[in-house]
Amino acid sequence: MGTVTLLSNSRNVPNQLTINDQEAHRGGEGSIFFTTDGRYVVKIYHHPSSDKQKLLQHVLDLGRNLGEDEQFLAWPLGIVDRFNGQSNVGVVTRRVPASHVPLYKLIYSPIDAVEQFRQGRSWLEYLKIARGTAAAVRTIHGKGMAHADIHFKNFLANPISGEVVLIDLDGLVVKGFLPPQVKGMPGFIAPEVMMGKAKPDESTDRHSLAVLVLWILLLRNVM
Repeated sequence: MGTVTLLSNSRNVPNQLTINDQEAHRGGEGSIFFTTDGRYVVKIYHHPSSDKQKLLQHVLDLGRNLGEDEQFLAWPLGIVDRFNGQSNVGVVTRRVPASHVPLYKLIYSPIDAVEQFRQGRSWLEYLKIARGTAAAVRTIHGKGMAHADIHFKNFLANPISGEVVLIDLDGLVVKGFLPPQVKGMPGFIAPEVMMGKAKPDESTDRHSLAVLVLWILLLRNVM
């Protein structure tokens, strides 16, 4: 087991958390761990920028008055200061219930979809998931924020209820306040961003969301 120590500005999270040694996931930006009590997800960055902690602090502050909208979002709750005794940068979010599964497992390929239908899924449930995905994105757009990395690996969905939670919110974009930190996933990135004519914002999020909704309903990227 490992330990992470958080900065003192956390939102109702203990200052020290115990995590499993084994990574739950390793991505290009960081490694994901679960806490041993099953309540939190910890992301440790591989190569954080010099101002990453400052940017995370802004995101934390933006999430202090979400109210009921937080049910659609796995919002950052704390900032990691030390990882196993060593200075490091990371972020802590709530762990979404096991009833929600990574969206890509439901739609990544026709084979995955066929397996879901064999388990009793219906097209109506996929329609609910598409609606829930759009609702989660609309929630942050309604607060003047953009995600900048909309794709099927950044949503967790309950295939029965259609409830969807948007994750990976540590790189939010707010015009004139929080700059874009990523461009997104190839296949979902808006053409103007790919061509270097624009930076990620709410409008480019809408392109990525449209691609994702079509993928959910048609089980492939038709764009």
